[in-house]
Amino acid sequence: MERNTPEVAAAAAAKPVRIGGGPLTIENLVEVAAGRCAVALNRDPAFVERIERGAAFLGQALAENATVYGVNTGYGDSCGVEVPAHLVQELPVHLVRYHGCGSGALFDERATLAVLTARLNSLARGYSGVRWELLEGIERLINHRVLPCIPSEGSVGASGDLTPLSYLAAVLIGEREVSHRGALRPAAEVLAELGLEPLALAPKEGLAIMNGTAVMTALACLAWDRAQYLSRLAARISSLAALAMHGNREHFHPALFEVKPHAGQGEAAAWIYADMTDPQGDGGGARLQDRYSIRCAPHVIGVLRDALTWLRRDIENELNSANDNPIVDPERRMILHGGHFYGGHIAFAMDSLKAAVASVADLLDRQMALLVDAKFSHGLPQNLSGAAPARAPINHGFKAVQISVSAWTAEALKLTMPAASFSRSTESHNQDKVSMGTIAARDCLRVLELTEQVKKSRRSSNSWRKIGGSIRRCNAWSTRFAARPGAFTKERSDNNEIDHQSRCSNRCVEQHVGRHRARRSADVSRVVRHGKGPGDERQARPCHQALFRQAEHAGGGEENRRVDFEQENQRRQQVGSGGLRDRLRECRDFPAGAREAGGRRRGDQHQERIQERERREREGIPVRSRHLPLGRRAARDGGHAEEGRGQEVAVTPPARARRPRARGETRSPRAASRAELQAGS
Repeated sequence: MERNTPEVAAAAAAKPVRIGGGPLTIENLVEVAAGRCAVALNRDPAFVERIERGAAFLGQALAENATVYGVNTGYGDSCGVEVPAHLVQELPVHLVRYHGCGSGALFDERATLAVLTARLNSLARGYSGVRWELLEGIERLINHRVLPCIPSEGSVGASGDLTPLSYLAAVLIGEREVSHRGALRPAAEVLAELGLEPLALAPKEGLAIMNGTAVMTALACLAWDRAQYLSRLAARISSLAALAMHGNREHFHPALFEVKPHAGQGEAAAWIYADMTDPQGDGGGARLQDRYSIRCAPHVIGVLRDALTWLRRDIENELNSANDNPIVDPERRMILHGGHFYGGHIAFAMDSLKAAVASVADLLDRQMALLVDAKFSHGLPQNLSGAAPARAPINHGFKAVQISVSAWTAEALKLTMPAASFSRSTESHNQDKVSMGTIAARDCLRVLELTEQVKKSRRSSNSWRKIGGSIRRCNAWSTRFAARPGAFTKERSDNNEIDHQSRCSNRCVEQHVGRHRARRSADVSRVVRHGKGPGDERQARPCHQALFRQAEHAGGGEENRRVDFEQENQRRQQVGSGGLRDRLRECRDFPAGAREAGGRRRGDQHQERIQERERREREGIPVRSRHLPLGRRAARDGGHAEEGRGQEVAVTPPARARRPRARGETRSPRAASRAELQAGS
């Protein structure tokens, strides 16, 4: 873990989050977890007295020989075992110690602070029967950044997060290890250094700390915050992908989304529509309808946006609830045994969130696949590589990045299997139905991590500025959003390393773009040199004419940087629909000076064939070619021509000498039909 002294100083300077003064929001918890502010218990005398009244009521019930689960009974399936009065004080410590069996990676500083804050807020509800001293002990751990080393694995999410939260309880009594100022040290040593006395847990306080949903709830808050940011960034990345590939802005028109009024879907569409604003453009794209990963981006991102609304409701309900067992209500003077430790709502929320996030990862992966494939990117170089021609054979651009993106996306999709579906009966079938909420939350965070890796790779690939129609729009878009707070070009403070990598990638990309433009200019110069004179380059083939225009746009002013690929494609289709003869006539117009001295181009061969056919027709020699018009073919084969079809040529086919067929040999269907036609005539 990182050194936390700077964070402590920054948190002390900021306004603290008040615990016990009202409901806590996801944003409040995230602020504390990020080290941007401290926590402060509500020290109003009435609030302090209410907390103490709960602990006093529990003590009174024990004095009256009431049976209270986990206070003077065993735990779990051992709830029928009565604990003698002289052992009641020792019971909480034994609970803490025998649950110290967690495994797996330790939670990082952010997650640990979130767990401590969530547990403190729940205990401050006043229904757990704990003393004020316990709340102050957790408050000091948060503000001094004395963070328990909590293993991430070992909770089934029912009967609370028993094993992970036992590490919080152990630190309060001066046992196990903590992270403090960047070092792992014994808890007792750090507490002594700070002048803090270890607590002696009162009856039920060990159970009150451990028997709750604080771990899964804290992770859910962090996941929600990251997913909310991801949804906004995914919309902007989709905007840039659409611009780079000449996407159709009208796919995101507000009128279109009025007829299907999902709030999140319309919100995402409005973002993309605004991002693609181009005052000098018509909003049209290279295709009438873009591929689904572009056209349906609001529908994918919108599912996540809409889910965030009800996810916030359920997560914050859990965050501000008393979720241990039993519940101690000093107002009604009741001790209620129940199952509020069950994390079913958090489990369902996290299983749903990870599915929505993984779908966004899949969307970004598909967009990446289009960007790197020259067949679909409408003019971007293959694999987004701008290498010079001499080095092109050994440069593969973003090929490996796209493969990695596919791997990350596949792993994210694999993790969408609902963790709640894997409930396992445990603890002598006392916990025979469990939530798996903590596993679902950890899976969700992993899916978010994978999706963020996809996002970061897309940030590098989207740094490309297309040589063509979108170069001006992309640059204007980047300039506009770079000045906005929270723009995608300004990543969060905890992603500084990624920012540095992205900036380095952007510099490399700009260099590649420059080389790519130079290569196109060199290609144009080579064609011009082969022409006859200054105007011959305008008589080149259609592909060369497009190359001339692209080079002019790449090197010209802002007003010349528009290459209409759609018109070029239509022009080529019109040329192609004119038949072979029209295409051959184009070859005649190709400048003779552009032919290489050492060889002959295909157009020359076609031109000679045309001349040879015309000579044979003038001299009455049969022409054997399937490219002849129907009238000539009929005249050749049968001596007749159809009226109004082709050009009639009175040609009588000469008798052909045929070799005798071998025994059993059959004619081909075409030869047989031809023989029947000759016999009939």
